[in-house]
Amino acid sequence: MNNIKYQWLSLNKIISKTAREENAGENDNFAGDRFFNRDISWLSFNDRVLAESENQNVPLLERLFFVGIVSSNLDEFFTVRVSELLRLLRVSPKKQYPDALTPEALALHVRERVLQQKSRQAKSFNVLLKELANNGIQILTSFENEEFDKEIEKKLPEIDICFSQLGTPIPALYGSDIHIFVHFHDEYAVIRFKKIQDRLLELSSVDGVRRFALLERWIMFKAQKLFKNKQVLGTFAFRLLRNADIPIYNVEENEDDMERKVVSAVSKRSSSRVVRLEIDSSKYPDSALLLATSLRLDSASIYRFDLPLNLRFLTSFKQLFTKTHEKLIYPPVNPKVPLILKKNPDIFSVIRNQDIILHHPYDSFDIVIDFLNQASKDPAVTEIFHTLYRTNNIESPIIKILKKAAKNGKKVMVYIELKARFDEMNNVMHAKDLRKAGVEVITPIGKYKVHSKLTMITRTENEKSVRYVHMGTGNYHAVTAKQYTDLGLLTAHEGIGADALKYCEMLQTRDVKQKFDYLLVSPVNLHNKIVSMIENEIKNKESGKKAHIIAKMNALSDIKVIETLYKASKAGVKIDLIVRGTCCLKPHAAGLSENIKVTSIIDRFLEHSRIYYFHAGGEKKVYLSSADWRPRNFIRRYEIAFPVLDSNIKHYITDTILYNSLKDNIKATILQPNGSYRQVSTLKNAVPVRSQFVFEEIARKCYKDTHLCGRSKIFE
Repeated sequence: MNNIKYQWLSLNKIISKTAREENAGENDNFAGDRFFNRDISWLSFNDRVLAESENQNVPLLERLFFVGIVSSNLDEFFTVRVSELLRLLRVSPKKQYPDALTPEALALHVRERVLQQKSRQAKSFNVLLKELANNGIQILTSFENEEFDKEIEKKLPEIDICFSQLGTPIPALYGSDIHIFVHFHDEYAVIRFKKIQDRLLELSSVDGVRRFALLERWIMFKAQKLFKNKQVLGTFAFRLLRNADIPIYNVEENEDDMERKVVSAVSKRSSSRVVRLEIDSSKYPDSALLLATSLRLDSASIYRFDLPLNLRFLTSFKQLFTKTHEKLIYPPVNPKVPLILKKNPDIFSVIRNQDIILHHPYDSFDIVIDFLNQASKDPAVTEIFHTLYRTNNIESPIIKILKKAAKNGKKVMVYIELKARFDEMNNVMHAKDLRKAGVEVITPIGKYKVHSKLTMITRTENEKSVRYVHMGTGNYHAVTAKQYTDLGLLTAHEGIGADALKYCEMLQTRDVKQKFDYLLVSPVNLHNKIVSMIENEIKNKESGKKAHIIAKMNALSDIKVIETLYKASKAGVKIDLIVRGTCCLKPHAAGLSENIKVTSIIDRFLEHSRIYYFHAGGEKKVYLSSADWRPRNFIRRYEIAFPVLDSNIKHYITDTILYNSLKDNIKATILQPNGSYRQVSTLKNAVPVRSQFVFEEIARKCYKDTHLCGRSKIFE
């Protein structure tokens, strides 16, 4: 044991540095001359999410929600991005990223930024626990006395306990469950909850105070009581995160076997390489070295904080208080449905006369569901084509309707993306379910992911086939449609319908040589068209015309697009970018990007819509899309950017959505040349603008005083 302590002290010098207290991004942003590092930029995004948990103007339970989102985001970051970084460290440690960092340097920077972020998260969580207690809600994390022991012992859920002798390998640890390590003289025990949701136990209320216990913390405090016949030398909770980016081998050789290969790849995640060992302890315990050594982990993979593990449960915690603590939660949004769609039983006649834009979550996703539902029952409908990336895990209304349509004799074809990360098994289940119901499920494309959101209804009218199309920026997911801001378009435009048909055929034939008249499609022409439209703005500016680009997206990292934007900035083109998350473009840099402004908005709803606006010599082209400006969206995915042709809808998007997003001075932050983000500076008497609240109010007032005001008479 002395030798172990010596090794641990040596290791401890490396891994127990106190995280710097300054805000991430203030002093050390690791920016190259032309680009920000993708992963550091993403961590900066998560810092902005964390800032919402620290914002006292945000309702208390919503602040707790953002603490949970930070944990959820970090988990995915490690299982995907850090996994790739560790792979590069093994095979190409001297490779240079576009920002000039090597994997070796980036790994150090990532660790430092994560340490800072987790330290802030722990402070925020502890502050919120105190504020919750003042509002009649207790989450108990410390159990030094015996006040709650009897009730917890009575309600303690079933747990697994595995004993092993010291010096023997750690038993197999699968998934990302929370475990408790208990160290005895000559042996140790590993404890695991059989159901992870059991770790949060609600206790009896006292004087109206609802109380919850984090059971792994209670076990840590009470280990000696649980193991009365043994001397407990130490205990800590831990959790493993593993590589989730498991390759699906030889998918191009035999696409018919894709389903089996996806299932096989997903099954390997629970035992794949460990990328992070999290420890919940006030200090590094000696026995942690036993665990780390057994797992063959180096010091950079170990993260210790005096903070409960896996705080993702906080993202749903507020749902327990919707009827009792309304003031601690954002008031619910009541999505609108056009009255004409509710009163007119024929949705197709409405769409035939006018395009309909849907701005979720302010407009109801039920409109999309009803569009499909009417198609499933309409005798004039002959075919339904639908692409599905993510949907509800269980009881998806979309899946039910598609099965019903097949039962009613419609030809139903569906492309389900089996490789949608973390939804693979759900989608495999949905594919099997649909096939049993008589739906034709298109054989998956091995090389690409199909990320587009499209539904095409073919209807016979006057002995002709008429196509009605819905395209969106977000998933066909009834739950996230209430949590994300997205846009959807319902149209019967003949040209768009013809292109939609070509796209559907392309998914079946894999023929990427299709020519599209209206749609921009990856991997066919989307990338080149975006670059071409930016270059066209340069030409217009150089010829003395007005030039302006506005683009809203989740992430921007494509080097060719960024370089073309730099070229446009140098030419004097005004460029406004609204990028929620990762942004590798460096704005406001002298001689490079003085005319580029990058805004990020983090608010109660996840900003998810993608909008591209080009002034185009006065034509004012507007596209909506499922695609960010990233290499994967341009090269490795099937994506659609669809034009907005209706003038009123186009004006609503530019004059209402984009205008208010750029005017936001409450939830918007501006990216600086050094990589930090700053709150929007406002004049003393400036009118406060919070864009999401503006959109909610506009919908509540039935789009009065907007270019959709004609809908005001048909909205309830």
